[in-house]
Amino acid sequence: MIGPDHPRSTDKVAIMMRNLMLIIALALCVSACAMASQTRPQPTRPTAPQTRAPQAPNVPAAIGQPTQSTSRTAARASVQRPMLCMWINRWDYRSYNDVDEAIARAASLGVTDIFWQVRGRADAFYPSSLEPWGEEICTNAAGRMVPPPAGFDPLRRAVDQAHARGLRLHAWLNVMPLWKGKSPPTDQSHVYHTRPGWRIREANGTPQQLHDHYVIVNFARRDVQDHIIAVCKDVLTRYNVDGLHMDYIRYVSETFDAKLRYMHDPDTLAQFGRDARVDPSRLSERDLHDQMHRWRTNLVTMLVRRVRSEAMPVRSGAQLSAAVWRSPSVARDTYAQDAERWLNEGLLDFACPMIYSDKNADFDRDVSEWAKACPGRAVVPGIGIYMHKPGTSGPQLATSRQQCPTGIALYAYASLFDSADPKQDKSAKASKERLDRLTDIRANLTRMR
Repeated sequence: MIGPDHPRSTDKVAIMMRNLMLIIALALCVSACAMASQTRPQPTRPTAPQTRAPQAPNVPAAIGQPTQSTSRTAARASVQRPMLCMWINRWDYRSYNDVDEAIARAASLGVTDIFWQVRGRADAFYPSSLEPWGEEICTNAAGRMVPPPAGFDPLRRAVDQAHARGLRLHAWLNVMPLWKGKSPPTDQSHVYHTRPGWRIREANGTPQQLHDHYVIVNFARRDVQDHIIAVCKDVLTRYNVDGLHMDYIRYVSETFDAKLRYMHDPDTLAQFGRDARVDPSRLSERDLHDQMHRWRTNLVTMLVRRVRSEAMPVRSGAQLSAAVWRSPSVARDTYAQDAERWLNEGLLDFACPMIYSDKNADFDRDVSEWAKACPGRAVVPGIGIYMHKPGTSGPQLATSRQQCPTGIALYAYASLFDSADPKQDKSAKASKERLDRLTDIRANLTRMR
């Protein structure tokens, strides 16, 4: 039945055909849009910066240079490549020209990582509000103390020059030394003068006397550790460095007179008793010696742990390393430096055992001990090329390469190049020896690539 509200059957068919055509057209349109979106270039979303967890470098089998780049990120990207490190001491530069020359020379040798010394004796080789300028950089050719010119910042210059050549630069700090030499600091703002209680003391309370080697801080004191952490954070905050490299991060006791019993003064002994929960007066001499050594070892480890947890997060991706004693067992048992533990627990990204010797058998023994003590960890043997006659470094370079593929560290710059150090032997004979040593090491490194 056809009523007034229903179209006739022919109209109904026409409407259905029109709707079908609309549906087909719509489907074709959607399909065309989809195909266009697949062929049209898509906008790239910005990638959020990534925070890398500290880790030991994982390196392949050949020594090489990082890719040339002016960016710190690009310089770090080559961390997967084997490292060729070089120590450049605080007395090797006095001017921007010295800085530029040192970095350029290191780059010409194929160095990937520079340990640039910025702290020697609780002083600074960069503008600092925490510690005074190092006297070495303030002493002119006539031997007089002259403050650096306003705005002089050799660390910033070194970082910029290193990154311009694709090198990584690690700020190298002597941690425990307070001063060195028989005369005290001339700058009265030095902590030697302002914090006399920071020096370690004998059992009778007498502070360690000045001498030709380092006098050191009492690292059992919380305020001493706080100051060291503040220095580390200051460097990491203000400078685009690729890492901190700690030296003398140990009980610097090699020149001590054992009879003086340092860190046995009443205040330090009482702190030991509180920390160890013992009464020192009830311990035998042997037990007191052994327990205090373990306590000192734990204190040094605590400081390393604090640098890792409190200072390093200031600069994401920066590495923490240390120059450590040549043998892990001697480091721990004699110098309260448990570097084996630091590496195996991941407190350090890499360690550089200072295996300075011209005796290849001794070198091989110590490298092997480190490789066995820290399997799979980043051990970078430090080679004392200053002790090597030209033409004799090859065996130690080869041993390091075979047992520790992370890399090699050379001590030091002034053993290969003329330096700004006024105490360096500048005779023709000494200069020729440096050049011959450089030629030999360059040839060995080329063969190892």
